[in-house]
Amino acid sequence: MSNLSNNYIAGDWVKGASSISNINPSNTNDVIGEFAQASNSQLEDALNSAQVAQRQWAATGLEQRQAVLMKIGEEMMARSAELGELLSREEGKPVAEGKGEVYRAGQFFTYYAAEVLRQGGDTAIQSDLILKLTFAESQWEQSQSSRHGTFQQQRRAGKLLQH
Repeated sequence: MSNLSNNYIAGDWVKGASSISNINPSNTNDVIGEFAQASNSQLEDALNSAQVAQRQWAATGLEQRQAVLMKIGEEMMARSAELGELLSREEGKPVAEGKGEVYRAGQFFTYYAAEVLRQGGDTAIQSDLILKLTFAESQWEQSQSSRHGTFQQQRRAGKLLQH
């Protein structure tokens, strides 16, 4: 039997009020590990910590979110054989299915990492570089607009046909 695995709550590994064995359902002689079971107060601490973490995550920039999600996805795909075997033991499923499930989960993370950078609209948080480029483009357009006057304004309004 493995050593007791504690719970990670609010940045610390803590012992639980009790523990439970995780047994492979397809081989009941295979004890995967002994895991701490949180008390009610530990559960409240974990939930409060998760709320704090969610607010911190919401305050991060798009590039940081993208980097975190990409790293998680890449790590899951790189370790899909190892994690897939553990998953198959824990759930009693075929090893190939466990490996495929972990790899696919990694792909979800990398997909959504890419989607983070495609956010648009009024609520998207933009990086300093994007803001600087947008400002520079705006300044350039204003200088061009003053030279070309109504032509630029009409083009923006869609009043001139593009050939």
